[in-house]
Amino acid sequence: MKERVVIFIVARLGSSRLPQKQLRLIGDKPLLAWAVHELKRCREVDEIVIATLAGEENDPLRHFAQKEGISCFSYEGEVDRVTTRLRVAAESFRADIPVLISGDWPLFDAPLIDQQIRLIKHHPDANVLRLIPPPDGKICAMGGVSIYRTSAWQQADDQADPQQPWQREHHFPLIYLRPHEYRFCELQLRQLLIPPARLTVDTTADLEFFQTIYLRLQEKGLPFTLPHTVDLLLEHPELTQINAHVYQRQLIEVIPQVLIIMDCGHSLGYGHLMRSTALGKRLMEQLGWPVTFLVDDSHAVDLLQNEGLEVRWGSIGRAPHPQPPSHSAPLLSTAALASFDLIIADLYPRDLPFDWKKGFQTEAVVVAIDSFFPWTRETDLIVIPSLLYHDLPAHPHPPCIYGAHLVIIRKEIRQAKTDVPSKDIDILIYFHNDRQRAELTHAPPPPSWKVVTVDGTNPDFPHLLARAKIYIGNFGYSFYEALYLNTLPCSLPVSERHREEAITFYQQLSLPNASFHPKIDFPQLLLQFNQNLPPPDLEQGAGNIVEAIQQLLKPKT
Repeated sequence: MKERVVIFIVARLGSSRLPQKQLRLIGDKPLLAWAVHELKRCREVDEIVIATLAGEENDPLRHFAQKEGISCFSYEGEVDRVTTRLRVAAESFRADIPVLISGDWPLFDAPLIDQQIRLIKHHPDANVLRLIPPPDGKICAMGGVSIYRTSAWQQADDQADPQQPWQREHHFPLIYLRPHEYRFCELQLRQLLIPPARLTVDTTADLEFFQTIYLRLQEKGLPFTLPHTVDLLLEHPELTQINAHVYQRQLIEVIPQVLIIMDCGHSLGYGHLMRSTALGKRLMEQLGWPVTFLVDDSHAVDLLQNEGLEVRWGSIGRAPHPQPPSHSAPLLSTAALASFDLIIADLYPRDLPFDWKKGFQTEAVVVAIDSFFPWTRETDLIVIPSLLYHDLPAHPHPPCIYGAHLVIIRKEIRQAKTDVPSKDIDILIYFHNDRQRAELTHAPPPPSWKVVTVDGTNPDFPHLLARAKIYIGNFGYSFYEALYLNTLPCSLPVSERHREEAITFYQQLSLPNASFHPKIDFPQLLLQFNQNLPPPDLEQGAGNIVEAIQQLLKPKT
């Protein structure tokens, strides 16, 4: 009797590190569309099914399946009962040979899937196909595919211990932990072998990896397929470094929940948003910890959601600003704070009320970013990602780490340093308000110079900053970005405090005082800049902070 082969693509849109990742674009198509279009080429397959969860959140997956002309199974049971969900799906679709496809993988190769299906068909006594690892430390790019008989799924689900939830929360771990209880047939694929690389999407770094692959293949006039991707990675193995740092979660581990609170907006700028977003991404990628961002600025919500990040509307220590009707970021209730194990607060220059910690209603570890206000004495760690820091006692409490090695440089700035070949802009200006615009008119740059004015959140800002010789703006995060890009930052301060901090910044770097007070000699400044811009080492700031936070939470994890 002919065995019925059904592909089950496991997907749900509530990922903790990259929500809705299956529907995010790679090139001109959603991740899931790339997978489905290739899987439809399989000749040994009778049906393709998206296996997801019931509930409104996953409605887009059901709409996608309908549009693609494939089936969709929506499980009504517990979210974490993955083995039961798949078993019920296999039984509902009368699958003799279920093919498990990870919905996080965009690229597959239909002929190699057909080869594996034919092998298990030729071994009627086997209920699991096992791939033998390739030689020489290489991997086969055909990850994300597992082939069984339904009897193996049923057995693994029945044997899962209710007191060990992880046995049901993953894709049949007991099959590989108790191999003597299952019947295997084995295959060593010798095609599509590459050095170790991450070919799955869990974070924005993984998405960036595939976007880069897509664009490189487009430049060569080649389609975005697995064989062409393998050839490209063999030719350019350095591309694997884009997401090599991303942490692969283990079967059994405690995963801390992280909340990052930021003050940002028109009156404060978006420097805190940029650096704390970069830190949050690093926590997700390097440690696998899910991060939620708390802001009360509509533009910040847009920027975070466009990055695929989890966002809540609210603030700490003050009433949140009202949310515009055009936005729908969920509110964060006070009670919900109790669910977080780590809270990172980037609130400088704001102080908090003396009883601020009562409002958290949690035993979470609290890390303060860039602040020595009285409220930070109740935190567990102070991080000063800056060249500016106060004199500290020998054994400060709480502990404080500081210095240039903690400065966070986001990936867009690092990429701009590579992409921009020359400096063809004399001055790049960011006006914080109309008063600053008027102030600059009293000390204008030479009329022959090329001057560009931008908003601080302009998506082209990194490349414009890399092209500029001089940057004029508020003292803050962008000054470190300018230094990294060999661009001289000039201070147009919004307060006396900003002016003093900028002067200290220049002194510590042995740079000329480039603060508008009352005017600047631009030609002289540029002359000194060309001679005296020692770029500090600002490469690993986010990674160094993450390592310090990991050590801080080690007793709890």
